[in-house]
Amino acid sequence: MKKSDEGALTITTISGALYMDYKNDISFLIDSTLNLYEHQSTWNPNMPLCGLGYFARLYEDYVRLNELNIYSETRLKLPKPQYFVFYNGTKAEPDRQILKLSDSFPDDDIQSHLEVMVVALNINYGHNRELMEKCRKILEEY
Repeated sequence: MKKSDEGALTITTISGALYMDYKNDISFLIDSTLNLYEHQSTWNPNMPLCGLGYFARLYEDYVRLNELNIYSETRLKLPKPQYFVFYNGTKAEPDRQILKLSDSFPDDDIQSHLEVMVVALNINYGHNRELMEKCRKILEEY
């Protein structure tokens, strides 16, 4: 893919009305990756649960728009999800952490069969310097 190949990018942001009280900031499909980006000024350890709702809607739309049959005997090829949250609130948080949906499940001997992971990046001053320098206009000056 060339960097100038606009056809390789599909905006998939859930826009307009709220979906189940969710409204994502931006999502897009590029090549075979479904990217979801959120901004949070209040720390929210429940972002994996929000992501579950977002991705359910995004994949539902993907299946519909591509006229895929989820009941087919052939395994469907789906875009790989990536989920990032940019945090700039006042609560002290590390530069990078992984939030998992399974952390909200009971701590028992039953194996979970569902997982959603979020990469939370602290974009407050002094955090994630390399990322902030590379994304000066978007993140550092935010």
